[in-house]
Amino acid sequence: MLRKILLVLSIFTFQIDAKRYVIDDIPGLRRIDSLYSIGNTLFINAQDGISEGSFYTITNGGPLTLIKHGDYKTGGPSEFFEVNGKFYYAYNDVSRLGHWTSLYNSLWVFDGTPQSSQKLADELVSEIRPVGNTIFFRKMDDANGFELWAYPVGGSSHMVKDISAGTPSSHPGNLTSFNGKVFFTATTPETGFELWTSDGTPNGTRLLKDINPGTRSAFRAAGVIWSDYTYEMQLDYYSFVEYNGEFYFVAQDGVHGQELWKSNGTEEGTVMVKDINPSGDALFAPSGYYYKPVMTVFKNKLYFVAYDPDHGAELWCTDGTEAGTQLVKDINPGVGSSQITELKEYNGYLYFPATSGPDEGVELWRTDGTTWGTVLFEDIMNHPLRSDKSSFPRELTVYDGRLYFAAVTALDREFCYDDPPYDCFPYFLEFCYLYSTDGTQGNLEKHYDFGSVYYLQKYLLTATSNGLYFKSYDANQLLHRLYPADNPPQFASNPPREGVVGTEWAYDVDAFDPDGQEVTISAVSIPSWLTLQPDVNGTASLYGTPTAPGEYTIILSASADGLSTEQTFTIYVKQRRIISLEVYNYDEQMYNQNFSVPRVTLVNNGPDTVTDVVVEYYFQTENNKVPVLQVFHPQTENIYLINVTAGVYKLVFNYIGKIIPPYSSYPDNSGAVVGLSYADWSTWNKYNDYSNNLQYSSTLNEKICVYTMDGILLFGTPPEFNSLPFADAGMDINIIDPQGAGETVSLNGSRSYDPDGTIVKYEWLYNGIVIGTTDKITYHFPTGANTVTLRVTDSKGGTATDIVMVNIMPYGTNIPFTLSSSVYSQGQFPVISYTVPPHIAGKNIVCHIQREWDTVVYPLPNSAGAQNKQA
Repeated sequence: MLRKILLVLSIFTFQIDAKRYVIDDIPGLRRIDSLYSIGNTLFINAQDGISEGSFYTITNGGPLTLIKHGDYKTGGPSEFFEVNGKFYYAYNDVSRLGHWTSLYNSLWVFDGTPQSSQKLADELVSEIRPVGNTIFFRKMDDANGFELWAYPVGGSSHMVKDISAGTPSSHPGNLTSFNGKVFFTATTPETGFELWTSDGTPNGTRLLKDINPGTRSAFRAAGVIWSDYTYEMQLDYYSFVEYNGEFYFVAQDGVHGQELWKSNGTEEGTVMVKDINPSGDALFAPSGYYYKPVMTVFKNKLYFVAYDPDHGAELWCTDGTEAGTQLVKDINPGVGSSQITELKEYNGYLYFPATSGPDEGVELWRTDGTTWGTVLFEDIMNHPLRSDKSSFPRELTVYDGRLYFAAVTALDREFCYDDPPYDCFPYFLEFCYLYSTDGTQGNLEKHYDFGSVYYLQKYLLTATSNGLYFKSYDANQLLHRLYPADNPPQFASNPPREGVVGTEWAYDVDAFDPDGQEVTISAVSIPSWLTLQPDVNGTASLYGTPTAPGEYTIILSASADGLSTEQTFTIYVKQRRIISLEVYNYDEQMYNQNFSVPRVTLVNNGPDTVTDVVVEYYFQTENNKVPVLQVFHPQTENIYLINVTAGVYKLVFNYIGKIIPPYSSYPDNSGAVVGLSYADWSTWNKYNDYSNNLQYSSTLNEKICVYTMDGILLFGTPPEFNSLPFADAGMDINIIDPQGAGETVSLNGSRSYDPDGTIVKYEWLYNGIVIGTTDKITYHFPTGANTVTLRVTDSKGGTATDIVMVNIMPYGTNIPFTLSSSVYSQGQFPVISYTVPPHIAGKNIVCHIQREWDTVVYPLPNSAGAQNKQA
């Protein structure tokens, strides 16, 4: 079935419990190295046939968007974070070094569009972690080695502190945001790798606790960094895990070996939770083998994998106390380990791969937090001929209410000889599949065949709000997207909205289903003079001849696979007897931004006399302001305003009793002069006025309507009212600038709203340049009075603006004083006249008097605007 998405190469559909799903193949990428997601955006590091390390995105399930091309040596993007609506990431570009290294990263930022990419910090950047509006990271330079750096949003990147003074590196790692600070591991020659904290300032960057006293390290870092900054193997860093107001990590204090620790951010609050492995070996594996800790929060406890000599590596949990730190279950009884490599919470259970021994292999398990509730969930690889009974479930990912994962299974095959006695021998092939479950045992769903490949391949299962993405290992390493086919059909056509009595009206209806299903068009409500004739998939003809003037509401329905969408519109049928009436209009004050003077003229081009009509001119006000109507002349005309809905008005020219003879116009050039403005004479946005044709001279205007006295539409097309959005840029901001270098200010437009829809676009304008496109932004303003305009746009194109003043006022450190007397008297101070500027009223002002033998310092009384005060 043809789908109306050009991106799709092929489509695979399947159904789960009456819910359809679709898998699309996304072509264009030859090798996919990594996938990351934030909200509805997928970030892709891939080779695209042109270069390696190319950076692509997919937003809202749309097409591939190239952000940055790599070359044959680049490593591509990684470590994505979102701060204030912008994405920060590391981009690995090693082409300048002439060889590959995972250390050659730069810090970049962009807003989702290719042209917005901007480099913030060059070379050797990693371990990116946002804390509030500051991006912390590890960076190397020749003078200081690898140290802690920071980029305050809107500012510039800088080294926070040279922790290991001089060229030796402190190698900050494990960067974790906690209570508004960054916590991390770092090393110095005096302490080894220990726990540090920073608030972003040199003085606020300090050793939190020397857990393993002296030069020995509390933390392990596996790997070697060579002199050209390349790795033999990457340093094994991981983020600490926050739980119940503290963060947890693995450390050794020189007495107990590797154990579970926690910290509340203070030295005294950094303590070992429990000595789980009294033998002193590694907590997470037998001695000599090391891998990253597996930890997650589940049911108000911290679950983790720990090793002890009696049970091997098994599942444990803690409530933060020594007594509450317990083995959940010895899944592989005795000293053997259960081989848990990941934990994923789903639907009230914690799922993980584990083995109870060689007879079962590594399969999918789950726990409710109790010993008896820790059970084998699904034995996927149970083939009798296979010696290894493991299906190795991995990459556990929650999407659209289901748990997805990759796992291996075996399919039976048979080989038979072509010669007598034609013996046949059974055998099997291993295939890896994409599975999912709703938590019901024995009810696994198989979605995609990855093929007969090495069973520990990574498929990069990555969920966004618009789909589950993964890669396969065929010749092109295609990227795939799985998503529910629950999108309702959409109308692709717009109907004509005008009709004339006695003249046929027709509308070619067109609709489609985004999920490729058959679409049926039906009538929900149509007048008797209309006929709907369905055609092929998603098309139909609606036609008929109106017999009477009026407004007719039409409701059509497009249905596909149980889902439907309605299209509602109104046909305005005019009376045929007066087809010669026209309305001409222009704005006499088109050049004036604060005043609108719509001049409206009715022209009767036919032989019939026109009488008793009402003219309606429609406009909208900004932020629901109340307009002021001025009727200049003649005063005898019946002209008034009607508030249609929030922010929407119509200017009514009531010409009941007036006569327009054949081939004449009304009023003449001197009549019906009116003005529209606001009481405060603020800007009048004429582009929001439906009936304003934005002309300096009189032209035909079908957006002005003429009705008979009984409400029959004679001319024009009434608007479909869209209430304008309301822009609120917040209160004016006044800040003292002590350094004279400007200040970074946060602007908040989140109080803006749209009364009949949603705001789809925010624009903060400063000096005519857009400085932000989200409801909340930060920006560095120079000293002085800064005018910032917030412009919001609703889903129907309506706009509104608001202004906020950002006053960055200089701080006067030296206030000029004028001596009123130069007479010196022993034991007596001189009389001083001085003025206190208003912007420092209330500040402590100190006067320095230089005498021949010393300096006298004393405070001066002050008040706002004080003049000629005596001290």
